[in-house]
This record gives sequence, C-alpha cells and structure tokens, in this order.
Amino acid sequence: MLSREVEKEIQQENKVLLNFTLRQVICLSAAVVCSVLIAVFLGLDFSIAIYPCMVIGGLCFAFGWVKQDGIPMERILLKLLQNHLYQNRVRLYKTKNRYTMLLNREYDRRRQIDRRDRKLRKRQKRVCKERKRALKKSRIQKIM
Repeated sequence: MLSREVEKEIQQENKVLLNFTLRQVICLSAAVVCSVLIAVFLGLDFSIAIYPCMVIGGLCFAFGWVKQDGIPMERILLKLLQNHLYQNRVRLYKTKNRYTMLLNREYDRRRQIDRRDRKLRKRQKRVCKERKRALKKSRIQKIM
C-alpha cells in the first residue's frame, strides 16, 4: 500500500482584512496614499496623474504580492544589490578541467608522433635522393 508523509506544519500567512495579508494591506494603503498625494501635487489632472500613480501601484503590487520561491521582493532586491556591489569582476579561481587536460596530453603526444614521422619522412627522402644520385653516378660511370 502506498503511503506519504503529510507535513505537520503548513506555512500560511494570516489574512487580516478582506482576504489580504498584513503585508498586502500595508502595500495597498501605501499605494493609495502615494497616488492621492501625487494627484494633489500634479493638480488633479487625470491624464497627467495616472502615469506616476500606475508606477507606484505597480511597485506596491510587486512588494505586496510577488514572491519568487517564497522570498519576498525586498529580500530579492537586497540580494541583487549585494551581489552587484560586492561581486568580483575578476575570476580569481579557475578550476582545472580533467577532460581538457587529458585531451591536451593526447594532442601533445600526437604532435610528437607527427614530428617524429616528419623527421623520418625527411630522412627517407634524403636517403632516396642519395640513392638516386648514387644510381645516376653509377650509370654515368658505366657509360663512360
């Protein structure tokens, strides 16, 4: 029979108001207050005030509702900022790849064999040329 353990503690955020968590209520109220203040400062012209209010609403939505792998937005941004400020641009440690080391050894071995083969071919060509010269000399001497 198949069985599965059930987690004893399920992590769940408590709902405070209208099925919103405390975090979402705070972000929503901050968005409303900031949007009203911007609308007042910009003269309550709807066509002008809508764009900054949308930006503030989007930021508050991101901080209130968006979570990546259970991590809230401010922690994600803090980590990104820390990585950007404290990361080294230069790679200090480079690992040795064993596979490439083996390949390089094999390439070196084959180069050495090729060099030996080239030297051997050159020697054979020299010997062959010397034999041809000697053969020509002997033919010339026989004719004379």
